[in-house]
Amino acid sequence: MVYLAGQINTIISCMNCEESGNTTMAKKAKQIDVDPRLCKGCHICISICPHGVLKKADDVDNRGFFLPVVADLDACKVCRLCEMECPDFAISVVEVENQEIKN
Repeated sequence: MVYLAGQINTIISCMNCEESGNTTMAKKAKQIDVDPRLCKGCHICISICPHGVLKKADDVDNRGFFLPVVADLDACKVCRLCEMECPDFAISVVEVENQEIKN
């Protein structure tokens, strides 16, 4: 369990694996979409990500915002904290189907 203090006061439990019998279903992201029409560049998603998947863009968009961009998709564990904490519902994580790791 992770407790994040500051502007975001949330208790979050890790949900990056689902266990079923003797097989662990490892969650992996196929892609992370940030809708530039909805995102205001608050960077809550960057701050909340425990794996450093998102970073601030190098350039501003046409509205003058530094939007979040994917820095390391392979690091994403599909915890969906970025989706849940985004106040503008601008982020969606697309999960890879049926990733299995044998114990």
